[in-house]
Amino acid sequence: MEIEAKFILSDILKFQSLQAVDQIGDFSLSAHQIQQVHDTYLDTKERLILASGYSCRLRKTETDVLITVKGLEKANGAIHRRKELEISLPLYDIPQNWGKSPARNLILQLIGDEELLPLFDFQQTRVFRQIMQEKKTIAQLSLDNVHIVSGNRKQRYFELEVELKPEGAQKDLVQIVTLLQGEWNLKPEKLSKFERSLRFMNEVSPEEELLTPQENAICAQIAKRDDIYALRAQGLLMLDKGETPNDVAEYTQRTVGTIHRWQRAFQKKRLGDFPKRILLETLPAPAIILPEMPAEEEPMPRKKKAEKHQPKSQPLESLLKRYLVDQDHARAVADHALRLFDELDDFHNLTPKHRPLLEKAAFLHNIGLVSGAKRHHKKGRDILLETPPQELDAQEQLMIALTTCLNRKKMTYKVLEKRKSKKVFSKLSNKAKNEAMALSALIRLADGLDYSQSQSSKIDQITERKGRVELKIVGTHATKDAARAQKKSDLWKLLFKTELHFTAEATAIDNASSTQKDHPDKNIPYFLVQVLPTHPGIKADGSMSQAGRKILTLQFQRILYYEEALRKNKDIENLHKMRVATRKTRAAFHVFSGHLNNKGST
Repeated sequence: MEIEAKFILSDILKFQSLQAVDQIGDFSLSAHQIQQVHDTYLDTKERLILASGYSCRLRKTETDVLITVKGLEKANGAIHRRKELEISLPLYDIPQNWGKSPARNLILQLIGDEELLPLFDFQQTRVFRQIMQEKKTIAQLSLDNVHIVSGNRKQRYFELEVELKPEGAQKDLVQIVTLLQGEWNLKPEKLSKFERSLRFMNEVSPEEELLTPQENAICAQIAKRDDIYALRAQGLLMLDKGETPNDVAEYTQRTVGTIHRWQRAFQKKRLGDFPKRILLETLPAPAIILPEMPAEEEPMPRKKKAEKHQPKSQPLESLLKRYLVDQDHARAVADHALRLFDELDDFHNLTPKHRPLLEKAAFLHNIGLVSGAKRHHKKGRDILLETPPQELDAQEQLMIALTTCLNRKKMTYKVLEKRKSKKVFSKLSNKAKNEAMALSALIRLADGLDYSQSQSSKIDQITERKGRVELKIVGTHATKDAARAQKKSDLWKLLFKTELHFTAEATAIDNASSTQKDHPDKNIPYFLVQVLPTHPGIKADGSMSQAGRKILTLQFQRILYYEEALRKNKDIENLHKMRVATRKTRAAFHVFSGHLNNKGST
């Protein structure tokens, strides 16, 4: 299985700028290497491999010939997940003479005794680098300068690919994608190079075509039949070539109205307009990669009403895995949101029963991000309406979809009214809508506090002064995260008419990028607390769990402060004070153990 993210680059300047990057967030890049790549795609005369949903690529290297068979599954935003089979040969030969392998078995299953012929070829200059984290190779970043030639026509475009390596996890790829889209404003590329090249060879853009290249190949096979479906397939092929409905009607001996009906039905259901039996008889059944088709063998009668669609709920954990949610980031956002919920309870007026709902909403706030950064808040809303979390009741499911919908870049009163007035939320009471908006305001702040995706920023102090609330943020990326949280406080201000002011406690890493490099142990990440904290900030009317968390935070910060002081001057007194803070931490765990749990609830 190949898992990679693909982006189209608008021009050579962006291509060259990305070559000079040495870091993507917390990921480092190795020195770049350059490779000249010449690929030839193979298929039968009737394009049986393409019709079955695959491509077959021949790539010559200095030592051998590499045959790669890839599936043509649709991309989910920037991320492509495709079946991939490979076989290495000393010299190219017909598939029957390839060594036994899954790639050979699949190709022979698709083409039978047909001959493989060159479909087209193209060249690319590839600049590739390894993406590293803690000495592990997470992925490979490739910048491709692609050249395609067809007769007198030439095309050149630039593309960025990030292919996940065995040591990397899917959450790592999602984090890299998020950083690339956020910092470089890159546009996801949903088509593979194979599909882009096919469209170039056929001189058609996706906007102009009726049939995709795969659908065209499938219809060409159906057109060989001797029945009404062959006529319909032939009619679609003619329309795809630009023939008029009148010409198609004359050729198929059907009325112009019938041709229009064929076209409308195909545009609505694609290949699902053909009975499943016809598709299974046309191609090798195990190899078919097709869109979902209706369960009925024949099209549903027009007068019969379709059953009302019911959303299918899924466990929260399944949703997080299915949509590749970065759970480290989600956990950090949930922790920040819960802390803000406790500290700002005088303003939001939510009750303790909303705390578990807030945590789940925080985990799902970016569920639409894997489908693409643009409009991800709407995509997330639609995902949660279609497959709501199983652990919530119907009212809570709608509330969590609304909180996700409000997780957009900028929030104004007009946008807020428009979002909450959508028909899909009509079953929510005004009270429930107001509660969902309050939850969303907390999540927006919390999301900003991990904008760096580093999980390093912490809320140090929250104080109320002269009608505004001041929040001090500490950590290696505190400056960036505090600035983002400030921007995302717009919804809070709209709802509660209170200004939040975020300030950052500057750290050595914020001020001088060389701090980590100069550290005696370069593999140890750490926070640098410059001011020794002395008071936990406990409130008289606060809960025991709040007091416990504040005391533990205070002692942890004192440990970090004395650790850094000890590293600088090796004064034994700093070691003694660090040990004292450690003992106080142990004592705090003993005192507050009955009021804390790993879910962060009160």
